[in-house]
Amino acid sequence: MNLLYNNTATPDDCREVMDAAGALGIREIDFFRLAFRRWHGRKAEEKTLERAFAGYMFRQTVPAWVRHFARQVINLQERGELDAKALGAGDFRPLEAAARHAKLSLSIFAVAMIAYSLLLANVP
Repeated sequence: MNLLYNNTATPDDCREVMDAAGALGIREIDFFRLAFRRWHGRKAEEKTLERAFAGYMFRQTVPAWVRHFARQVINLQERGELDAKALGAGDFRPLEAAARHAKLSLSIFAVAMIAYSLLLANVP
């Protein structure tokens, strides 16, 4: 198990993961899922995935299989040969869908804050 995880990850490793996930247009957790599937040839068990992703989020620990895939994606992107669909990123929810929901939530919050402010302004 220790061979799969590197406890000496650098912020550069984390930045590469974020950049690679962005290049594929998927969330970071989905990037972990895809990296696991490509490295091990099977779907990750949720417990294994959660443990690896928690290490990434809270301790900046990047598993070797994630680091390898991130560097592969970045290299393909730099050469202009990145095909997200061919790598399997099409199996996951695109970032645009998540961003669309975030914009809606932010808009609703903004309208609610304006309404609240107007109500406070009218209180004697």
